[in-house]
Amino acid sequence: YTGRLEPSKGIEDILEATKMLKEENINVVFNLVGWDASKGENHLNYLKDRVNELCLKDNFIFHGKKSVGEELFSMYRQSDIYIIATRGNEGFPRTIWEAMANSCLVIASKAGSIPIILEHEKNSLLVNKQAPNEIKESIKRLMNDDSLVKRLRKEALFLAKTNTIEKQSLNMINKMKEYLK
Repeated sequence: YTGRLEPSKGIEDILEATKMLKEENINVVFNLVGWDASKGENHLNYLKDRVNELCLKDNFIFHGKKSVGEELFSMYRQSDIYIIATRGNEGFPRTIWEAMANSCLVIASKAGSIPIILEHEKNSLLVNKQAPNEIKESIKRLMNDDSLVKRLRKEALFLAKTNTIEKQSLNMINKMKEYLK
């Protein structure tokens, strides 16, 4: 995960999914890259406490905030799966594009614009909001289905390449020119 550490991002659901995986003797390690903008870092402290309560200290690494660019992108490249378990509504997170462009498989909740842009089992795996069991099952699928992994990675990279700021800007300029004719 990369981004703000706040309750609406559903990191608690990732914790629960990890706990369930561990109970099935499946060991995963999550890299959390992000920051808590709240006064006193209340949510970050809460997450660290939950990690300890759930005996997941060896499964979670809190990296703090990383600069956009090589520092952040190298974190994606060190990971296999990017999970965004958003519980609220939001637009389309830039972090998904970053993850896809760096060959991470994406598991994302059906929140905001995410299910409008991403397609389940084509370029990502989509889960319902507040569904740690679905996150767990999606992780297991990606661990065990090489053909699915290959297809998702290929389609996600294609999607990311077609949605660069340069291509979208050119598309917008062309549409504006058309409209002004």
